[in-house]
Amino acid sequence: MASNDAPDDGTSPERAAVRVRHIQELGAAEGLRLDLFGARPVNSHDAHRPVHLAAPHGPADQTLEALLRGCHTDGLDIAAPDVVMALDAEAGLDPAEACRVLDGDLFGAGVRAAERGIRGVRALVVDGGPPSSAVQGPAAPAHLLGSASRT
Repeated sequence: MASNDAPDDGTSPERAAVRVRHIQELGAAEGLRLDLFGARPVNSHDAHRPVHLAAPHGPADQTLEALLRGCHTDGLDIAAPDVVMALDAEAGLDPAEACRVLDGDLFGAGVRAAERGIRGVRALVVDGGPPSSAVQGPAAPAHLLGSASRT
Protein backbone atom coordinates (compact mmCIF):
# COMPACT_ATOMS: atom_id res chain seq x y z
CA MET A 1 0.00 0.00 0.00
CA ALA A 2 1.40 3.37 -0.93
CA SER A 3 1.86 5.86 1.86
CA ASN A 4 -0.78 8.11 0.26
CA ASP A 5 -3.34 5.33 0.70
CA ALA A 6 -2.60 4.85 4.41
CA PRO A 7 -5.41 5.65 6.79
CA ASP A 8 -5.51 9.20 8.02
CA ASP A 9 -7.60 11.32 10.29
CA GLY A 10 -11.28 11.80 9.65
CA THR A 11 -14.54 10.07 10.20
CA SER A 12 -16.08 9.79 6.74
CA PRO A 13 -17.24 6.30 5.73
CA GLU A 14 -14.75 6.35 2.87
CA ARG A 15 -11.83 7.06 5.18
CA ALA A 16 -13.03 4.50 7.70
CA ALA A 17 -13.21 1.90 4.91
CA VAL A 18 -9.63 2.75 3.88
CA ARG A 19 -8.51 2.37 7.51
CA VAL A 20 -10.22 -1.02 7.85
CA ARG A 21 -8.73 -2.27 4.55
CA HIS A 22 -5.29 -1.14 5.72
CA ILE A 23 -5.62 -3.04 9.01
CA GLN A 24 -6.89 -6.13 7.18
CA GLU A 25 -3.94 -5.96 4.76
CA LEU A 26 -1.52 -5.72 7.68
CA GLY A 27 -3.16 -8.77 9.25
CA ALA A 28 -3.11 -10.68 5.95
CA ALA A 29 0.61 -9.99 5.64
CA GLU A 30 0.99 -11.86 8.95
CA GLY A 31 -1.32 -14.68 7.85
CA LEU A 32 -4.37 -13.40 9.74
CA ARG A 33 -7.88 -13.02 8.36
CA LEU A 34 -9.37 -10.10 10.27
CA ASP A 35 -13.11 -9.47 10.14
CA LEU A 36 -13.31 -6.04 11.72
CA PHE A 37 -16.93 -5.61 10.68
CA GLY A 38 -17.90 -8.87 12.39
CA ALA A 39 -15.94 -8.19 15.59
CA ARG A 40 -18.30 -7.34 18.43
CA PRO A 41 -17.59 -4.23 20.48
CA VAL A 42 -17.72 -5.74 23.97
CA ASN A 43 -15.93 -5.33 27.27
CA SER A 44 -13.12 -7.90 27.11
CA HIS A 45 -11.89 -7.44 30.69
CA ASP A 46 -13.15 -10.80 31.98
CA ALA A 47 -12.02 -12.60 28.84
CA HIS A 48 -8.42 -11.53 29.53
CA ARG A 49 -8.36 -12.82 33.12
CA PRO A 50 -7.77 -16.49 32.13
CA VAL A 51 -4.74 -15.35 30.13
CA HIS A 52 -3.25 -14.21 33.45
CA LEU A 53 -4.09 -17.63 34.94
CA ALA A 54 -2.18 -19.32 32.13
CA ALA A 55 0.83 -16.96 32.23
CA PRO A 56 2.99 -18.55 34.95
CA HIS A 57 2.42 -22.22 34.19
CA GLY A 58 0.29 -22.72 31.15
CA PRO A 59 -0.61 -21.85 27.60
CA ALA A 60 -0.82 -18.05 27.91
CA ASP A 61 0.14 -17.38 24.28
CA GLN A 62 -2.33 -19.95 22.98
CA THR A 63 -5.05 -18.60 25.27
CA LEU A 64 -4.55 -15.04 24.05
CA GLU A 65 -4.33 -16.17 20.42
CA ALA A 66 -7.62 -18.07 20.76
CA LEU A 67 -9.26 -15.06 22.39
CA LEU A 68 -8.09 -12.65 19.69
CA ARG A 69 -9.03 -15.04 16.87
CA GLY A 70 -12.45 -15.54 18.44
CA CYS A 71 -13.03 -11.81 18.57
CA HIS A 72 -11.33 -10.45 15.45
CA THR A 73 -11.68 -13.36 13.03
CA ASP A 74 -14.69 -15.40 14.14
CA GLY A 75 -16.86 -12.57 15.49
CA LEU A 76 -17.54 -14.36 18.78
CA ASP A 77 -18.96 -12.58 21.82
CA ILE A 78 -15.94 -12.72 24.12
CA ALA A 79 -17.95 -11.07 26.90
CA ALA A 80 -19.95 -14.32 27.23
CA PRO A 81 -18.35 -16.65 29.82
CA ASP A 82 -19.31 -19.82 27.92
CA VAL A 83 -17.55 -18.50 24.80
CA VAL A 84 -14.45 -17.60 26.80
CA MET A 85 -14.37 -21.02 28.51
CA ALA A 86 -14.65 -22.79 25.14
CA LEU A 87 -11.78 -20.71 23.72
CA ASP A 88 -9.70 -21.33 26.86
CA ALA A 89 -10.29 -25.08 26.64
CA GLU A 90 -9.36 -25.04 22.95
CA ALA A 91 -6.09 -23.33 23.91
CA GLY A 92 -5.30 -26.01 26.49
CA LEU A 93 -6.34 -24.24 29.69
CA ASP A 94 -8.02 -26.42 32.30
CA PRO A 95 -11.79 -25.75 31.98
CA ALA A 96 -12.36 -26.00 35.75
CA GLU A 97 -9.61 -23.44 36.40
CA ALA A 98 -10.98 -21.09 33.72
CA CYS A 99 -14.45 -21.41 35.25
CA ARG A 100 -13.04 -20.63 38.72
CA VAL A 101 -11.39 -17.47 37.35
CA LEU A 102 -14.50 -16.32 35.49
CA ASP A 103 -16.79 -16.94 38.49
CA GLY A 104 -15.00 -14.31 40.61
CA ASP A 105 -12.57 -11.44 40.12
CA LEU A 106 -9.37 -13.48 40.23
CA PHE A 107 -6.66 -11.72 38.16
CA GLY A 108 -8.93 -8.69 37.74
CA ALA A 109 -6.32 -6.41 39.30
CA GLY A 110 -3.68 -7.74 36.92
CA VAL A 111 -5.86 -7.08 33.90
CA ARG A 112 -6.68 -3.58 35.14
CA ALA A 113 -2.98 -2.86 35.67
CA ALA A 114 -2.22 -4.12 32.17
CA GLU A 115 -4.93 -1.92 30.70
CA ARG A 116 -3.17 1.20 32.05
CA GLY A 117 -6.25 3.23 31.35
CA ILE A 118 -6.65 1.93 27.80
CA ARG A 119 -10.32 1.78 26.88
CA GLY A 120 -10.00 0.69 23.25
CA VAL A 121 -7.78 -1.14 20.84
CA ARG A 122 -5.07 0.52 18.80
CA ALA A 123 -3.81 2.62 21.68
CA LEU A 124 -0.32 4.06 22.02
CA VAL A 125 1.64 4.45 25.24
CA VAL A 126 4.83 6.42 24.74
CA ASP A 127 7.56 6.45 27.37
CA GLY A 128 5.18 5.46 30.19
CA GLY A 129 2.81 8.34 29.48
CA PRO A 130 -0.96 8.19 29.30
CA PRO A 131 -2.53 6.09 26.54
CA SER A 132 -3.57 7.84 23.36
CA SER A 133 -5.79 6.55 20.58
CA ALA A 134 -3.80 5.28 17.62
CA VAL A 135 -6.77 5.82 15.32
CA GLN A 136 -5.62 9.27 14.32
CA GLY A 137 -3.74 10.83 11.50
CA PRO A 138 0.03 10.54 11.34
CA ALA A 139 0.53 13.92 13.00
CA ALA A 140 -0.79 12.75 16.39
CA PRO A 141 1.71 9.89 16.95
CA ALA A 142 4.49 12.12 15.63
CA HIS A 143 3.51 14.75 18.21
CA LEU A 144 3.53 12.11 21.00
CA LEU A 145 6.96 10.87 19.96
CA GLY A 146 8.29 14.41 19.74
CA SER A 147 6.95 15.21 23.21
CA ALA A 148 8.55 12.07 24.65
CA SER A 149 11.93 12.86 23.13
CA ARG A 150 11.95 16.32 24.75
CA THR A 151 11.35 14.99 28.28
